[in-house]
Amino acid sequence: MKLLAIGDIHGRTIWKKIVAKERADRIIFLGDYFDSREDITCSEELRNFESILSFKEQFPEKVVLLFGNHDLHYIINEQYSGFRYSCQKAVQEIIHNALQKNLMQMCFSMHSFLFSHAGVTKTWYQSQFGEEYVQSDMVCDFVNKLFRKQPDAFRFTVGPNCDFSGDDITQPPTWVRPASLLADKLDGYIQIVGHTTQTNLAIIDQVAFADTLGTSGEYLTIEDELLQANRL
Repeated sequence: MKLLAIGDIHGRTIWKKIVAKERADRIIFLGDYFDSREDITCSEELRNFESILSFKEQFPEKVVLLFGNHDLHYIINEQYSGFRYSCQKAVQEIIHNALQKNLMQMCFSMHSFLFSHAGVTKTWYQSQFGEEYVQSDMVCDFVNKLFRKQPDAFRFTVGPNCDFSGDDITQPPTWVRPASLLADKLDGYIQIVGHTTQTNLAIIDQVAFADTLGTSGEYLTIEDELLQANRL
């Protein structure tokens, strides 16, 4: 079984070449399909996301589309940096349609690997589900059900650090930053996340940080339990 994790898209179409090259059994997009800081128009972002959704519909069991903070703020009453007011309505509509078709989720796990946009901390997880569920093998089931019922549970939350970039262990899987995730990561998993741009794909203490499409161009493959950074 070969897994492929692709970091934050932000309108980039390079995912098509990566998918064609790797021929993975399971392909996980780590979220943030919108709000490009490159020379990519809103219309181009929407067309790219339509292509990603079509890919998911063509291979529903093979392709996993995770939610990021730059997707979430279009469907809750909150705007983060990069929010594009000019295409707000169109993005809201396409995301809502994707959710109605059950094409997107907040979390995905397979074997010992847990995929989310930014990571799952023990503190946030316990605050939502209670301490008795921390060791559960249904972590992503709980997280995805919460997302369906209460997407506001994944909005930015100022924690004890009062860090406005999200560097707090109280932050949800759309927002927590690497230092807080490493300090308080959920036990029993190797986590694969995007969200925070890295110069190179980094694997540190059971966490792989894979937001590197716009820097090194790297993505992550997992085969025979081995994590490997790759590039085209």
